Amino acid sequence: MFELHVWGPLENFVSLSPECMAIAWYLGLALDPSEFVIIPSSNTTIASNGQLPALRHAGHVYGGFFSIVRYLLRINVELPQKDSDIDEAKVTALANYISTNISSLTLYTMYVHRQNFESVTRPLFTELVPFPMQYNLPLHQRDLAKRQCTHQGLIGQPESTQLSVKYPASLSKLQAQIEEKNKQRQKIFDDAKENLRTLACGQKLYRTVVDFKENRNSPFLLGSTITIADLLFISHLRIQTASVFPVPVLKTLIDTQFPELQTYLKLGLDELKPVEATWKIVAPQGREVYSFSNAILHYIGL
Repeated sequence: MFELHVWGPLENFVSLSPECMAIAWYLGLALDPSEFVIIPSSNTTIASNGQLPALRHAGHVYGGFFSIVRYLLRINVELPQKDSDIDEAKVTALANYISTNISSLTLYTMYVHRQNFESVTRPLFTELVPFPMQYNLPLHQRDLAKRQCTHQGLIGQPESTQLSVKYPASLSKLQAQIEEKNKQRQKIFDDAKENLRTLACGQKLYRTVVDFKENRNSPFLLGSTITIADLLFISHLRIQTASVFPVPVLKTLIDTQFPELQTYLKLGLDELKPVEATWKIVAPQGREVYSFSNAILHYIGL
């Protein structure tokens, strides 16, 4: 039996994580439904590297999408092939590009965009993660997301803060009100600037993937067969265009400039949603539960 541990759900998606969603689809395509279960434990201590998704099988645990795929291929658990001439080197290259670059657009949507984070992602963590980790973990995830988005050029380096100026008591209240209004205006300006940079980067990144398609008439990136690159790309597009986020920055870009991605996403989900209907999803039990006491036991080696 294969046990797949994932981050918990986002709306009606099995997981808030594209990588978790993608590997769940992989198992659904490659295995009989009776051979695996999905456990939305949100428990980062399952795998020794602290990554989710985490796959437990035959007494071993593998953490992270690519680590799991390598293991599955090693034991001959493979995706069904419709094309006999798929270039595996191209599949790997494209999957790595999506994991490194397209993922930054998802991170921006979920964690970096202020309104999306405060209204959707942060409250979601309070449901998935117990006290007291529910307060620090989303902020930690947001910090990691900001670093990757900065590295990819979606957002700029944070500007240095100026020392506050002390005003006479008679002016301090009025000045505080003025400064607060200025801060709010600056936030709006910064958000708009980041959105524009993200749209520009998204246009370039999406174009790279679209241009990678060898046959424009084929349903998927490298032909009529769903590959790991497709699973990753579809899962990221699904999150990026999710209606749950109040500010769908990238959905607007896709709708207006990349209609072929709309078609691609629909075709992919039409093929994958029947797989989702066969999943067996079970609640975590015992040490699998991500609790404060279990986390302490894990970190002291018990």
